[in-house]
Amino acid sequence: MKYRVINCGTAGDNSLDVLNRLEYDVLQHNPDIAVIMLGMNDFGYLSYGIDSYSEEMVIQHQKSIETYEENMNDLI
Repeated sequence: MKYRVINCGTAGDNSLDVLNRLEYDVLQHNPDIAVIMLGMNDFGYLSYGIDSYSEEMVIQHQKSIETYEENMNDLI
């Protein structure tokens, strides 16, 4: 079988960015299958690996998780 693959990824995008450009960049191609791989730009990966987290960082991280989950559900 022959497949046509179109990479619609944009460096630095988060789940909200993808939602905002989904119709134009992805759905206009009428794909049979779409693969979604997102996450690190939603969570602020630069905060990982530090020794301690402030309460504010923990709250922001939880909000990021909730927003990411909502956006991914909308994308799916």
